[in-house]
Amino acid sequence: TTEIYTLSLHDALPIFGREKMFNDLLARFEAVARDTQPVYFIIGDEAERLLATDSGAGLSAAEWANFVIFFEEAAVRIKAVSPDTKVGAGINWDRFATRVAASYSDDDTVGNEEIDAAFTDALLPLLAHSDVIALRSHVHLARTSRPRAATSTSAACARSTA
Repeated sequence: TTEIYTLSLHDALPIFGREKMFNDLLARFEAVARDTQPVYFIIGDEAERLLATDSGAGLSAAEWANFVIFFEEAAVRIKAVSPDTKVGAGINWDRFATRVAASYSDDDTVGNEEIDAAFTDALLPLLAHSDVIALRSHVHLARTSRPRAATSTSAACARSTA
């Protein structure tokens, strides 16, 4: 059994407004879910890159809305053929909290208010159709006796159903 199936959508940005490509990718997701019955199916590893890239802004509001529609439809199709599969999005929390949240600030300073606004606008629509969210964080730790070391943690966090 496949434990986790992850698809990066960063390279597939143009599809969300093109019906044939949109439907072809949905059919591919459905086939993978049906054939492998994964425990987890993560749609869009580092989905925050669709909102803010290393070089600046990501998708327009209309393109993001198309991605959310795509995500919702993909989740429905995956669950239809693999009901026990936990479906969700993958987010690099560090990039989300710095680059995406910065777009909610007048001066690019990021605090809890900007993070909350970005979370509400960007992540809650995905979480409404998710069982899990896969969070990735790269923490840089300074040590007095050694050079900076980078550690990476990644976890799938179950959404409360209560």
